Amino acid sequence: MLARTLKTSLGLAAALSLSLAGPPPAQPSGSCPVLPAGTWELAWDDAVDGELSASPKVTDVQLAVRRDRVRGVFAGPVFGEVRDARFTGEVVHADGSPLVLLQQHEPGYRCVYQLQRLATGELRGVWHDTRARSGDVVLRRRSGGAPLRTTETGALASSAR
Repeated sequence: MLARTLKTSLGLAAALSLSLAGPPPAQPSGSCPVLPAGTWELAWDDAVDGELSASPKVTDVQLAVRRDRVRGVFAGPVFGEVRDARFTGEVVHADGSPLVLLQQHEPGYRCVYQLQRLATGELRGVWHDTRARSGDVVLRRRSGGAPLRTTETGALASSAR
């Protein structure tokens, strides 16, 4: 009898603590502190060595984030070429540093990006594509949606993959 009473009391205490705690706080629609919506600079190289090369390839992407779901497109031509590409992905929250998983979709081509946010606010990681290529990648927030970088002659800085 005592064991049954104790078991019932513990069960009620657990249920009461869960109900007092309430549901986990919901993230406001349209916001994600790890990856705010806007224009981001995407820089990459063609070697997985933990370091972005001295002259990486660079372009801009426009990302929309609703809760932890990401969608996006290139922010204009990529090195002079209009690309029929879209980005999808998600922000993964767990113990430790959040991860950002993106996938670039184009006809006949896919590229995946696995990124981790640093204290500086930039995201660093690696990319892999369906042409068996890989490299390091950095995603940096642009302020004011600045245009793509160009050389002194006005040409776009590098060729896209």
